[in-house]
Amino acid sequence: MNRISVCRWGLLGVLALLFSGCGGDSAEPSFTGEGNEDSPGVVDEVGGGSEGGITLGGGVPVGVGSEGSTPESEGGDEPDEPASDAGTGEEDQDAEPVGPFPGEFGYPCDGNEDCLSGFCVDSEQGKVCTEVCLENCPQGWECTQVSGLGGDVIYICVSKFANLCKPCSSSEECNAGGLDGNACVDSGGAGYFCGTACEQDLDCPTGYTCNDVVLESGADSNQCVVAEGECLCTEVFIQEEASTTCYNSNEFGTCEGTRICGEDGLTACDAPNGCTNYWLDQDNDGFGLGIPECLCESPGIKYVTQGGDCNDATASVAPGVGESCNGIDDDCDGETDEVGAEGCTIFYADVDQDGYGDVGEPVCACSQGDLAVNDQDCDDTTGEVSPDIEEVCNGIDDDCDGLTDEENALGCTVRFFDQDSDGFGLGDTYKCLCENEWPYAALDAGDCNDDDPEIKPFAQELCDGIDNDCDEETDEGEPAELCGVVDNGVAACVDGACKVTECVAGFYDIDFEPLNGCECIANSVEVSGPTCQDSVDLGTIGDGGVTVERQGNAVYEDESDWYTFYGADGPDNGCDTYHVRVRFLWNPNDAYTFDLHRGSCAAGDQVCVQGKDYSFFTDFNDPAANKGECPCADDPFFTSPTVHECSDNSANYFIRVYRKPDVPPDCQGYALEVTNGVY
Repeated sequence: MNRISVCRWGLLGVLALLFSGCGGDSAEPSFTGEGNEDSPGVVDEVGGGSEGGITLGGGVPVGVGSEGSTPESEGGDEPDEPASDAGTGEEDQDAEPVGPFPGEFGYPCDGNEDCLSGFCVDSEQGKVCTEVCLENCPQGWECTQVSGLGGDVIYICVSKFANLCKPCSSSEECNAGGLDGNACVDSGGAGYFCGTACEQDLDCPTGYTCNDVVLESGADSNQCVVAEGECLCTEVFIQEEASTTCYNSNEFGTCEGTRICGEDGLTACDAPNGCTNYWLDQDNDGFGLGIPECLCESPGIKYVTQGGDCNDATASVAPGVGESCNGIDDDCDGETDEVGAEGCTIFYADVDQDGYGDVGEPVCACSQGDLAVNDQDCDDTTGEVSPDIEEVCNGIDDDCDGLTDEENALGCTVRFFDQDSDGFGLGDTYKCLCENEWPYAALDAGDCNDDDPEIKPFAQELCDGIDNDCDEETDEGEPAELCGVVDNGVAACVDGACKVTECVAGFYDIDFEPLNGCECIANSVEVSGPTCQDSVDLGTIGDGGVTVERQGNAVYEDESDWYTFYGADGPDNGCDTYHVRVRFLWNPNDAYTFDLHRGSCAAGDQVCVQGKDYSFFTDFNDPAANKGECPCADDPFFTSPTVHECSDNSANYFIRVYRKPDVPPDCQGYALEVTNGVY
């Protein structure tokens, strides 16, 4: 629906327009106002590209038609528009602004007679002419019912924000001009200021928000209120000297005052900073007695701002007065003749009432009461501690002698001297103590060596020539317990050291280390023949080419294997074949050697010392040289230059095989070969 254009016909013309439109090419009413830039809803600009529109504070164009439509003539024809440079960004610099003409919408007025519509209403800039309406008004204005001439009902546009932020005392002041829904909003102690009814922030001018506020009635209402800071006075509010009630509060109460829109803007709240407590002071000592009265102004003489007096009949009794030993509460602190009063005597606190006072708590009192006359107690919290109490093992200086749990205190324990800290002390050196006091720390005696923590009762006996367990015996116990179980042999404690005393057959202990037992496995069968008399008999070895081999093992340096055999020289029909030879077939690292005796074991019969290959023969093995017993005559008594008598060289041989003195023991054996008649 288009808004009705108002022509310059006066009030009768306005009423006629309610029933018929005004033809012609008249423009939509518009107006210009100076306004206060801090006041919302103030018109800033007119026209300039927004036909018939007004701009609220902040420069936002506001359309005056329905749904932002441009005005049209009643016949529906659009008015002629002069050619312009629209779209080029250029404007006619000589064009004069089109503003509201006298009596038109937005034109300042003093009364209804100044307006074409016959209605002069309040706005943000003061009183201006308004227009009649059927439904729609420019943004920031509301179509409201009023009474016209003769009591007819007329609808005119009324400014919604005319009173926004105006100091107020009731909501009626905020709804002037026929508006409804605006409220006088409580801003706390700062005062009361008009709001504007709204549903959302878009309904409010720039700088304002739509908030839910609580009215004096207790009901909720959505009102446009200033977003930050507080409301400012417009020129209109200043002219009206608009005012509001304010207040200041403190912990005692609240004092009310007033704020007024004056020439310099909104005045500060002139209320005192809260009320002050006043007491009646009859004795003029500066302190009052009784219940105070919180007032915003002084009630006059005989009233003071300090209470606390307990006797308002005499000035010598008041807070701050020195207390004396006189039976009176001089300083009004609720106590009489308290500690430190003038004329007091030095006593000592005796909280535990044991008759001994606390050395650190001297008390100057008017009377002894529960105090003590001495300061000899070292713990005034318990009657179990005083110079009369016997010392007990409890971590406390019971007898107040400056020592705690000293030697021979009640409940002490005998502790033996234990310098090596092995838990056993010397039986003849001890103290009775409450706690360990090194070296008196052992609860048991019986140590036989207090310099070695490994020697003590119940310690494991070792094979070391020492009485390890202090039982007055040395190296006692089973060999396996002392020296452990060794591999392939038996170890025993001998002269304070573990030694391998026996090896399983075929095993030897060549490093004499009991930890690894008999570690050497002989690679040949041991020969039983440790002496010449016990020689192993290899039997008769004839000179017909007999060979005998024997393996042995002389592991140790002082060990010998003895062998014996009979080297037989048999009858010969031709040349003599007697050839006895003894040698090593296998001798690892050249470790073995042998001695040989021919005839007996006597030293005089020794024919080879430290040998490796020995031979005794009569065959010489050289027929061409015609040496040796070759050939031999059958008749032993027959001789010739070419025939020899063959003698019998048969004999017993004794062989001693042993390891060379400079060769250390090892597990390698040997192989010995004995032959006769072989060359």
